Amino acid sequence: MKEIEGSKWNFNIQRKSSMGQGKEDSSFAPFINTRIRCLVREYIQNSFDAHSEYDEKPVRVEFEFGKLSCSDYPELIQSLLGHLKSCSERCKKYPNSKDPYESKVQYLESHIDGEIGYLKVADYHTTGMGFIDDEDIPSPFGSCVRENGASYKSSNFSGGSHGQGKTVGHVCSGLNAVYYSTMDSEGRTYGEGVIKLCTHKYGSNGEDANTYEGTAFYDSNGGNAPDQDDRIPQAFRRDVQGTSVFVIGMERNAEDVKLMKEELLRSFFMAIASRHLEVEIDSEEFTGDNIKP
Repeated sequence: MKEIEGSKWNFNIQRKSSMGQGKEDSSFAPFINTRIRCLVREYIQNSFDAHSEYDEKPVRVEFEFGKLSCSDYPELIQSLLGHLKSCSERCKKYPNSKDPYESKVQYLESHIDGEIGYLKVADYHTTGMGFIDDEDIPSPFGSCVRENGASYKSSNFSGGSHGQGKTVGHVCSGLNAVYYSTMDSEGRTYGEGVIKLCTHKYGSNGEDANTYEGTAFYDSNGGNAPDQDDRIPQAFRRDVQGTSVFVIGMERNAEDVKLMKEELLRSFFMAIASRHLEVEIDSEEFTGDNIKP
């Protein structure tokens, strides 16, 4: 399950007339102290809101940890080390400023010759996310992946509307990177990664280096559009309708799994008990058959 040839992070050169991004995106702040709880709440709510009206089965969401071989994904994973180091160096130049990238550099350096963890959050009996390659026409995939502060809700009764909840995946990632994969109701598949760093200078040496924007897309289309069908890496590809989110650089640990289960029951107990929702976390099932109000 190797990387698709031509796929890469498409960082754009920062224009002097554009505002830069210092340190980390300000949208990270609300989630940092409760990132695991927020991840469970935000991702399940997004899936719950996307319940397919043509499917009578309850929405199902699965949280599963896995590993990727870094050498199989040189552009997706290994190429980020230089960018993270550049972000760290930029942050260190500000007097008395914290550097949120130093720990990310250390994390990637310790895994770059082996495997790196990820959390996969996959939903079923949902609509999936269609994509329209037109800047003037909003689409679910475009709003979720390719826009800040955008929210595409199919119902006025959907939870949330400010488009900020998706940020929590970047907060939980050890690399600030998330990959989205989906199949819509027409059987069309789309996949793309997105990363949120700070503005940083990167290149072979100081003289030739360029200053790059902090946000970039991972695809084989120059960052202009998500990949489709067999251009999506097989490890991320959907074969049934719905959406999968991969939080790249998130290692499994027992405390996080415990917090996930606690937040699930605190926020969605009645939805599960009433058989509108089923959730699996780290191979443990939570359904209307095994929890009671």
